[in-house]
Amino acid sequence: MNKIAFVLIFIFSLSAFSQTNNLDKNLADNFYQSLGKSDPQLALDSVLQTFQEFNVRWHPDLVWIRNPYNEKINEYINFDKEILISNFVKKSEAADYWTNWSKLLTDGRFDHKKFFKNEHEMLVMANYNQLILATHEFGHHLDYLYNINTYGGDTNALAITHSPLNCTEGFADQVAFVFATHLAQDKRFAELRRRYLELINAIDGLIPEKDRASFAGISSVTDNCGKIDYVEDMLKFNPRKNPSDFRKYVSVYFNRWRILLTSKDFPSMQDFIETRIFHPFYQRIKLNDTPVSVKTNSEIKLPAFERKDKDGVYLERLSVLNQKGEFRNFVINFKTQKNTKNDSEDWQSGEIELQNDKFQPIGKIKLTIPKEIQFPYFPRFLATDDDEFYLYLFPYYSFEDNEEKTANCQTRLLYRFKRVNGIWQEKFESIKDAKFNCDKVENLISSPNGKLYLLNFKDESDFSDLKDQNSNEQTSIYLTEIDRENLKLKEPKLYGTFKFSDFPKLSYFDSKTAIDDNGKLIFSFSNSPTAQFQFGNLAQVNPNGVISTLAGTIPHYEDGENKELIGFRNISDIRQIDEKTIGVLDWNEKRDGFRVREIKLR
Repeated sequence: MNKIAFVLIFIFSLSAFSQTNNLDKNLADNFYQSLGKSDPQLALDSVLQTFQEFNVRWHPDLVWIRNPYNEKINEYINFDKEILISNFVKKSEAADYWTNWSKLLTDGRFDHKKFFKNEHEMLVMANYNQLILATHEFGHHLDYLYNINTYGGDTNALAITHSPLNCTEGFADQVAFVFATHLAQDKRFAELRRRYLELINAIDGLIPEKDRASFAGISSVTDNCGKIDYVEDMLKFNPRKNPSDFRKYVSVYFNRWRILLTSKDFPSMQDFIETRIFHPFYQRIKLNDTPVSVKTNSEIKLPAFERKDKDGVYLERLSVLNQKGEFRNFVINFKTQKNTKNDSEDWQSGEIELQNDKFQPIGKIKLTIPKEIQFPYFPRFLATDDDEFYLYLFPYYSFEDNEEKTANCQTRLLYRFKRVNGIWQEKFESIKDAKFNCDKVENLISSPNGKLYLLNFKDESDFSDLKDQNSNEQTSIYLTEIDRENLKLKEPKLYGTFKFSDFPKLSYFDSKTAIDDNGKLIFSFSNSPTAQFQFGNLAQVNPNGVISTLAGTIPHYEDGENKELIGFRNISDIRQIDEKTIGVLDWNEKRDGFRVREIKLR
């Protein structure tokens, strides 16, 4: 889901309560200097520094993009992790800046020459407005990242129903408001705050009456935000193109800020972050009590590579950890044949190359797939060491409406490659088991003591679905031990049956799985439905139904022992190395590489 959060022009901040954390004088000087000298970079750096002092984290790929100063709408684009903001105003642009807003909102009736005391105040207030505007957008980012209260639901319709526009904007307002209140400990910002409330009243009073909003009470911004319905038809509401919609949106925005500015008991920045961001977030993800520490052992830069899946060629690379927690890379180069029946490319024969962490070849193996079971596959590699690895293949399509579904969907291929006296030997087994579920998460996993398992799901669903937390739907996890010598499957054993209500709320679970010598499972998962392809968390899944977050909170690269701050960007592989050690391969697609990391259980 790529929800664009429209943010309007004015972000104003007044408050009558005290701040528990004192504002750093040098930081306040930097902020004020950025306003007078029109230095947006200094301002944005200072914004992040301020939130970091309160232990707030942001996504490592977050970028700020500055548009021309007269762009009327800012936005946060979650999919790209981009905050688009209007640039700071130069002295020569200040008059035009306020004239433009006067035309957009009041049909030119707001006279900035009469309102502002002098040109300096006109410039500083314009850039103060841009500063808080940017912080508001940062609030949208935090709402997505910590998945606080506005983007839930198992369908887009539910997400919109549970997240009215007044709530999504209201949360971002609150983030910007407590930030601005924190700044107001400095008398210069306190004076700006006083003048901005006057500015809100002056401009809002000149907005055409048909577009002017009126509501009161702090709950209309917080607990009862969804009851303020100022959009008659969300599908037709377009503040970017419709002047009336834009004025309505701004007026509602002014109302929220007028309420916040005159509130006498709104939480301080520290209390707001602790009670309205951290507490609900950690309560939702069910943080495990097990103490852990995380360190990064190495960084891997991937060489250029172009994958192919057409014109008779399947070329792909997959990276994993071996049993020692070392990075290993596999390159698959297969010939394929067009299957006209289902418009797929069936695999036939080709090569697999095993590479070390320098991408130097360790071994190259030729592989032929039997003609009677040639399909397009999902490959799973399991590396034991540099002399042994396993390849597990299962079809990624199934026939829904004909008899071929059973035969094709239930067929899996399992290979073991072992180097003996310098020569690679292949062992192959075709697995046909009617107990398999098509399109369910499954994986080949190995414990530190060398036991090999096939993990798969049965019953109604698997962890990969976004869940309605009140659903009674359940899933069962099965583990099937595999004889490492003959590759024969033993009898499947039920690991546990789980209800969706057992899971950390609003989470996607992934196929990356680790298992320890006692048979306990660890899965990677995403803590937010808006980041379902970014598996930055690890969950301990116990047979007794207890599921909790073992490590990782938000996508990041924090090492250390503070579980609240430890983060993973996107987990590509996990391995249980020994009783107290879990290896993690952490992928960052924007940096084209991996971090090889290690979790210690204490």
